[in-house]
Amino acid sequence: MSRLRAIVLVNVAVSLVTVVAWHAVRIATTSHAPTIKVRWKDTVTEAERRSLERAFQLVNGEQAAPNLYNYDLIDSRAPAIESIVEHPSVESTGDLDPRRFTVSTATDRGDTPRWLWHRWGRYDTGRTVAAIVHLWLVLSVVAWGTTRYGAAGVTAKRMMAQAPPR
Repeated sequence: MSRLRAIVLVNVAVSLVTVVAWHAVRIATTSHAPTIKVRWKDTVTEAERRSLERAFQLVNGEQAAPNLYNYDLIDSRAPAIESIVEHPSVESTGDLDPRRFTVSTATDRGDTPRWLWHRWGRYDTGRTVAAIVHLWLVLSVVAWGTTRYGAAGVTAKRMMAQAPPR
């Protein structure tokens, strides 16, 4: 088998394993976001509210009453809930424990799916794609180095590159 063919095959295998692992984690950790209520203060403008919705990762907002909205909460970690509960533009919240900064266990689940990446506070799709591409590139370079030099060769070559000159 030619060296180029081996590199291509290893690269394809690494790519397939990466994609399968990514989807397996996504499927295994997907759940629906909890639905919470947020009552905004009367002084909050629509533009401010929309900006805060993005900052707090509140999606699928539905107005239930004047200044009262139901949302799907993507990031339900304690620091995220604390920032909502203690924000000066928020008058009150429903389904959030203001002392422990948790979501009530009796809270309904919304329509918005979320997975492990969201629970780590990472909702930015651009960064997610960048992380996947970065991981794939790193694994591809390792795969290329392994097929070209062998596993021991990659380590030896790296050690030689870091060795101080004589």
